[in-house]
Amino acid sequence: MSKREELEKQLEGLKAKLREEKKKERIKKQNEYIKQHYQRRSFYVPKEIEDKDYYIFLKLAKQLGMKTFKKENDYKIYYVEEEIKKFKNE
Repeated sequence: MSKREELEKQLEGLKAKLREEKKKERIKKQNEYIKQHYQRRSFYVPKEIEDKDYYIFLKLAKQLGMKTFKKENDYKIYYVEEEIKKFKNE
């Protein structure tokens, strides 16, 4: 191989690494945004309801932006991440 071909090959390798790093950085930023977004969002569950299917329904409804209850006073606040962890452990 000539010197020029070697340099072009190295340049392509560096460009590929740079693209990969940019992609990783973009994915990292997206994941951070999603995590912060769901930490801010909460949803309300009636105190007397213990049905798991209903909790899952509420979690999904809130993630889709649906309002399930109007009064905050009558409900406990559950954060989405905590509910996801709880269901993964069971």
